[in-house]
Amino acid sequence: MKYVRTVILCITVGCLSFFQSQAQSNSKSILNNVLNKVVESKTGVGDITGRWTYQGAACNFESTNILKQAGGAVAAGQVEKQFDEYLTKLGIREGAGEFTFNADKTYSAILGKAKLNGDYTLDESSNTVTLTYLKGVGKINASVAKSDNHLKLLFDADNLLKLLKVVSSATNNSTLKAITAITDTYDGVQLGFDLQKQ
Repeated sequence: MKYVRTVILCITVGCLSFFQSQAQSNSKSILNNVLNKVVESKTGVGDITGRWTYQGAACNFESTNILKQAGGAVAAGQVEKQFDEYLTKLGIREGAGEFTFNADKTYSAILGKAKLNGDYTLDESSNTVTLTYLKGVGKINASVAKSDNHLKLLFDADNLLKLLKVVSSATNNSTLKAITAITDTYDGVQLGFDLQKQ
């Protein structure tokens, strides 16, 4: 009996060790994925010249807390889906959304029925781009995340709402209020556009 109890104990301990190692491995994997994304976001964006077309909405949480970023992935997906639906209502969709960055530091953009143009300044040290619009009267900053032929422009949610009010001429107030509800729900959220190079 003592031998049998010893064998059962060894098997139980072995199973616990296995599950603990699996749990640790999964935790490490999740953290590594998050850390990799943080590191990737800090790399230089390089050249952004060219024509980039709208593929969908993009969302990011500005929190530096890694655990919040890991947990925020699900929320980000939900926010992206909602925001994409609202952009569609404003006329911003595939085929009706694009940014063109020229080598002379000028840009043009089509956002639904609205057209924007102005100058841009890219700061690679902070991975940000500053866009002017309305003949230089307006100015907005965006975080830039570039990966292969994809480019994400992520704006402070409140500032992006101001821009959307300009491009929509405030004709769809209910949609803009719905977007505001998103930004009020989540702290430090960035909203923007997922673009693909043509």
